[in-house]
Amino acid sequence: QGCAALYERRQFCPICHLVYSSVAAADMVCCDSCQRWVHVACDTRAAEVFRASQGSVAAIAPLLICRPSVADTPYECPECKLQKKAKRFLGVLEQLEE
Repeated sequence: QGCAALYERRQFCPICHLVYSSVAAADMVCCDSCQRWVHVACDTRAAEVFRASQGSVAAIAPLLICRPSVADTPYECPECKLQKKAKRFLGVLEQLEE
């Protein structure tokens, strides 16, 4: 599969934008919010979650299906965290305008 096809299918790390054909080929963690896979080298929180869930087959399965909250260690990628903060900030601004 070509890089463009993988990118179009959103098979890329949302931080470094490198495409992947199999999650098993790299150390990656799935975001529980957006269901996208992040390299552990790209996010320190992803690395913590990966280490905590190394005994779980679901965490490192060669599937492109995300398993939420693997090993009771939820993970949210930096992009999702930022979006949540922005929504909270906008909510506070709206309340101040009222």
